[in-house]
This record gives sequence, C-alpha cells and structure tokens, in this order.
Amino acid sequence: MKGLLEIKDFTGSVQDVDFKNRIVTGYFNNWDSIDSDGDVIRKGAGAKTIGERGSDIYYLNQHKWDQPHTRDNILKEDGSGTYFETSKLPNTTYSNDALVLYQEGIIKEHNFGLQVVKANQIKIEGKSIREIVEYKLYE
Repeated sequence: MKGLLEIKDFTGSVQDVDFKNRIVTGYFNNWDSIDSDGDVIRKGAGAKTIGERGSDIYYLNQHKWDQPHTRDNILKEDGSGTYFETSKLPNTTYSNDALVLYQEGIIKEHNFGLQVVKANQIKIEGKSIREIVEYKLYE
C-alpha cells in the first residue's frame, strides 16, 4: 500500500491533558510494538518527515481535515516512540467536545495519518509483519 494515506492504530497513548491551557501530550506510537494490522514501526522511521515537515503536521479531530484542532507544537522521536505536544486547542465545538472526552477518560489513545515510504516484510514468531522503516506524517 505504498503511496496511500493510511490511518494507523499503533500502540500510542495520551500522556497528559492540560485542561486549563488546552494542551494534549502523548505518543502516536511506541517502537517495536505490533499493531492490529500486523505492522511494526521502527525507531527513526519518522525522523526525516519530522525534520522536513514538523511545523506542518496538523492535530485533527477524528482525521477530518475540515476540523483541525491545531498543529503539533512539539513533535519528536524519543526512546519510547513518536512524542507529540499540541499547541493550544481552539475554542471550537469539536475541540471542546474532544477535551470533554479526554476528561471523561473516553479518549486514551491516538492514531495518526501517514504514508509509508519504506517497509520490509519480516517474520516475527512465524507471523508475516510489515516493518515500517520510513513514513511521511500528515496528521
């Protein structure tokens, strides 16, 4: 599926929600964890796209381009995975709804939109796994 925009449900999580300042932090993914699609993302896979497009990565409401919350203020790879920290979420109905869902503990995980640039097929415990070694991040 090289070249197509994919929405990946990786093993990321919301780390913190600052309700007063309307900022969300967390991980889009953790390294080396197999997702429900049978994919694994490797450390360094997003380094190029973050370096080239970091300020152009949007934080969207449910992957809807017509409902942007904000852009990611901090986006980086660290020892755990791809870390994000949003800028202040605006006072829109959908951002306010999202904050309520975070506060109620309904939203606990995140996924993200990417385009796979380089991947390998590998075997882990006898299962065929797509190993993503480079992706282009959109949201």
